[in-house]
Order: sequence, then C-alpha cells, then structure tokens
Amino acid sequence: MIRAFIAFALSVAASAAFGQNAFTPSLSDGTQVTIAVSASTSNANGTLTPPSSGVFQVRVYNTCSTIAFIKFGGTAATTDMPVPPGVVEVLTVAASVTSVGVILASGSGCTVYFTSGRGI
Repeated sequence: MIRAFIAFALSVAASAAFGQNAFTPSLSDGTQVTIAVSASTSNANGTLTPPSSGVFQVRVYNTCSTIAFIKFGGTAATTDMPVPPGVVEVLTVAASVTSVGVILASGSGCTVYFTSGRGI
C-alpha cells in the first residue's frame, strides 16, 4: 500500500515538474487536421491548418524506414530537423506557419503524418 502511494506520488510530481499535458488532436474550434506528406529524396510540402493566433502543436509521425528531415514554413533540406524512422514528435509551432517541408535522407514511397492540435 505504501509503495503504491509512493509510486503514485512520484508520477504526479514528475508530471507536474515537466508540465506534461495530454495532446488533443484538434484546435480550439474543434478542427481536426492530419495531413499526409509522401516523402522521398526530393522536397515535398504539406499545408497545415493553424489556429487564428498564438501557437499550436504538431504531432509528427515518420512511417519511413529512414530519417525524414522537416522544416516548418519552408522547403526542407537534409540539414533541417531530423525525425528518426518510426518516431513520434510533438512540436510547438507559431500560428503563422501554414506549411511543412519534408525530405528523406534516402529512399521513397513512405509517408510522414502531421496532426495539428493542442497540448504537451
């Protein structure tokens, strides 16, 4: 019983310390938008649906078997932010950002998903 309480208390403290919140896959107006960008060694762009102001989060899921490089608001290059294969990242983006570029280190025929939302 005491061990269970200590484990619970530590988990609550860790969550509070890091400001963890759940990711909600929709924006303030209830819009839920996931875009799929077909990735290859040439830049591909996708259009994001941001809120009218402030910041929002974008959940990035790389289904590719190679590193995907992404750039919000521009054309991606292999010097931009790498997202390893199979990884999910949640990033904060300004509402002024309406596009994302994706390019792979190698290969093609896979998808990188971007879901707009709030939290984390």
